[in-house]
Amino acid sequence: MSDFTVFNQIIEEMRIVYLHDQRPWMIGFSGGKDSTMLCMLVFEMLQTLKPEEITKKIYITSSDTMVENPIVRRYMHKMSELIGKAGEKYHVCANIVKPPVDRTFWTYLIGLGYPTPEPPGFRWCTDRLKIRPINQFTLDTIKENGEVVMLLGVRKAESSYRARGISAREVEGKLLIRHTHIANAYVYNPLTEIPNNLVWG
Repeated sequence: MSDFTVFNQIIEEMRIVYLHDQRPWMIGFSGGKDSTMLCMLVFEMLQTLKPEEITKKIYITSSDTMVENPIVRRYMHKMSELIGKAGEKYHVCANIVKPPVDRTFWTYLIGLGYPTPEPPGFRWCTDRLKIRPINQFTLDTIKENGEVVMLLGVRKAESSYRARGISAREVEGKLLIRHTHIANAYVYNPLTEIPNNLVWG
């Protein structure tokens, strides 16, 4: 089986899931290799659709913690802008979420006296500055649309820990599984079986 066959199979599966219903898709874009691959495959799938088949919203969302490295932050904002422009005709909405003013890094650190996060100690920043704003955006989208499908760029080959986590949540014969914490959200993991050599090759 060629490398292209693997990706073509994923694109075809994505197409089936896309056309199955009208639930919006949500994709978290970090700019890393897996989220970039996921977005690229989604765009390739969209290009196979007829204009009348392009009917649902796709939200591609990045998270700006407001304490990012300036180079990383500029890259993130530029990529979000480019994704938004490229996705206009496909109903792709690219956006960046941030923590609210009363929940920023400096509010926690100076205002509330939280210790400086450092591994492997009290690592509060990822949850509060990145995950919670994304989750709030997801909840707002669910409130507006009823249900959403969250596409995750996770792969079993990333690590044995990740492989166990993915396998524990898989349901045989089902492409979508219920989100474990967010009601009315479903999870779709199209990249799980892609090996590392195809990501880096």
